[in-house]
Amino acid sequence: MDAVGNKNVSHILVTHTHPDHSPAATSLSEITSAPTYGFGKHPLAATKKSDDVDETQQDDLEDRGDTDFVPDVEIGNGDVIVGQGFTFEALHTPGHISNHLCFSLEEESTLFTGDHVMGWSTTVIPAPDGNLSHYLSNLRRLLERSEMIYRPTHGPAIENPLPFVNSLIEHREERTTQIIAAINREPKTVKELVNDIYSDVDESLHKAAGSSVYAHLLDLARIGVVSADPDFDINAEWRVK
Repeated sequence: MDAVGNKNVSHILVTHTHPDHSPAATSLSEITSAPTYGFGKHPLAATKKSDDVDETQQDDLEDRGDTDFVPDVEIGNGDVIVGQGFTFEALHTPGHISNHLCFSLEEESTLFTGDHVMGWSTTVIPAPDGNLSHYLSNLRRLLERSEMIYRPTHGPAIENPLPFVNSLIEHREERTTQIIAAINREPKTVKELVNDIYSDVDESLHKAAGSSVYAHLLDLARIGVVSADPDFDINAEWRVK
């Protein structure tokens, strides 16, 4: 509100319902009387994650969701929001979470990317609601767009976005290759894969890495490349079929 000053707040745009994104929207709406805009409630599949995943592999922030948030106005892909001096297009970009939206500001050729593209790190894909195939396909969609600058919710602005997006795609493809190679040598659990592939990464980041490795494995399982016993169990040993 200090930043807003005496300006009028007419719309509150919410990218998704992880706990560092939507919870303040309700309070802001009460202060400003502006309605909230979002894709919808926190997805049910995302609330099941903590029950299914070994707590040693959970990313603390992505395990929880803002189950109280309900947007005043539900919006979807391609919806346009017009206000005084601005025109926003909503892009439904599931992958990080299934209710994720990016917002394109036409007047400034700027894309507000939420957690779909971050400026300081790669995006965590917390399965089972997080989906690697969806994440990659929605990254590739961005390559066809014309925005000149991205403003993520974590990290600095991205001023040359298309090469940056290409690097994110290449990074994920490289991770997939590493995972297949590792379990082709011998079956491994997610924890073992993290210790192997992320050996040069600080252990404080291994929880988030475990979520993303699991998402890679689920994606490979869906297309019949890998399997686990029991099926789709993060704590099982995974192997190449």
